[in-house]
Amino acid sequence: MPPRSRFAALRTAVLAVPGDGWHLPTPCEGWTVTQVFQHAVGDPAGADPAAVLEDALSRAAKAWAGADRDATELPVPLRPRGAYVTALAPTPGDDEVAVLLRYLGRDPRWSAA
Repeated sequence: MPPRSRFAALRTAVLAVPGDGWHLPTPCEGWTVTQVFQHAVGDPAGADPAAVLEDALSRAAKAWAGADRDATELPVPLRPRGAYVTALAPTPGDDEVAVLLRYLGRDPRWSAA
């Protein structure tokens, strides 16, 4: 998935979190939505996680802008493992968010409900 697509997927996911949803649990045992977001963007996001989103995406875009588009390989830390478990293969019909969650070893169909 190209970086711009990943950024769009993260933006879509963050903007879909309701204001009172940042404290909810996630499939990452013991982690709230805020903690997972902070992990994705790097630094603690403070009281308003969505406020730091554009800066985080801008920094990531600048980092990818220096990549050689003709290179056959890029020195990035991609691996066959997700954050803590084996990455899951995408399935037909997965959108970009589902692909990202599966890469992190998470089931995109999981719900806190």
